[in-house]
Amino acid sequence: YRQDTESSKYTFSEADGKQAKNINVTSTEPVTDRGSVFQGFAAKIKSPDDVKPAILKMFTMNKLTANVTHIVYSYRIKYQGRMRENYADDGGFCEGCRLMNVLQGQGLEGVLVMVPRWYGGTHLGVDRHNLYKESANSAINLLGL
Repeated sequence: YRQDTESSKYTFSEADGKQAKNINVTSTEPVTDRGSVFQGFAAKIKSPDDVKPAILKMFTMNKLTANVTHIVYSYRIKYQGRMRENYADDGGFCEGCRLMNVLQGQGLEGVLVMVPRWYGGTHLGVDRHNLYKESANSAINLLGL
């Protein structure tokens, strides 16, 4: 798999908005630790083209995402006969690849998992890794996978 080097500060097209209406996104309750807030989102996707509309849908589900500090995501999908895997760390240290490990470890395909973080001003150290993974796992469970 490869890391997505694009910024999480997205611009969305009208086509993305139309496609987002057809994507089911689950979301967890936010988890707060020392002022930082993490929230898990997950979606079933059919192609890599569903990633951006799914992120748009996440933005429409939670108006606070406009002020998010980081959006970390990962997806795995079998598309056109090949496994497509990708992730974005958005300035974090391998947070997207940790989410990829969650997807791979469960053998999931056709899934996008996203975890936005609102930084609370206190460094969480390695505890943040578990918060990202726990938020991702909770969102995946809500998909029924």
